[in-house]
Amino acid sequence: MKKILFAALILALVAISAGCIGNTPAGDDVIVGSWQSTESYKIDDRYTYMYQLKFNADGVCIETDTWSDGSKSNWIGSWEKTADKKYRYELGHMYKVSADGATLTDSYGYTLSGDGFVGKWTESNSTRGTYLGYEFTSDGKGTRTVYKMSGEIYDQLSLTWKEISKDVYKIYYSEPKYYDLELVESNKLHDTTNDQYLTKI
Repeated sequence: MKKILFAALILALVAISAGCIGNTPAGDDVIVGSWQSTESYKIDDRYTYMYQLKFNADGVCIETDTWSDGSKSNWIGSWEKTADKKYRYELGHMYKVSADGATLTDSYGYTLSGDGFVGKWTESNSTRGTYLGYEFTSDGKGTRTVYKMSGEIYDQLSLTWKEISKDVYKIYYSEPKYYDLELVESNKLHDTTNDQYLTKI
């Protein structure tokens, strides 16, 4: 009887140990927190930016780009661990709706007026000679339209959307693209896709 109980105890311990392998909570991962690029990322001779990545314990990733002219753009997506010291993340455009549901702010900081996320949104700013319009449908799709001041369509893109958290949405204009990261040191990441280094802040 003692042998049977001892064998059962050993099996239980093995099962518990097995269940712990590879299931470290995301909140305990060294990548959770904010990371800042160490050099400017160059688009071309006119545009450069520094970027900050924030990895949340719930798997959400947020990127904030600070451009050479002082403007900012925001992106939101998800991250995951792919191997020891290796990760990947993906990002879409970040859109936020105000608490009263009357204002939409897109990833580049443009604000539009509407009434709740699903429906039509229109930008009132006319200083660029064009203005933006969005339409989001309940099936997770929509369109982004750039209008001339006459109301004529200048450009139009199809999109898909997903709610990430209350009043925060992720927008895709194409399929998600994944970026690879490697942990070089406890406070240093290598963004191998963009060949950029980031330090923890």
